[in-house]
Amino acid sequence: MRLFALYFADIDALNILRGLSLLDFFIKLIRTLTLFLFIFITLIRIAWRAARGTFCTFFPICIR
Repeated sequence: MRLFALYFADIDALNILRGLSLLDFFIKLIRTLTLFLFIFITLIRIAWRAARGTFCTFFPICIR
């Protein structure tokens, strides 16, 4: 959870309005998009394992 807090604390619309440099804005935007991409890939991998029946303890329905 600390990782999420570090990423989302950096993204602040007020800092952009206060005159944050454009380079900093793009760096933080890329970091946020990378974080969301990582979460998305992780969810896809969990769903793939659940569909293969690897996570039968977590999901009541197992497709084998």
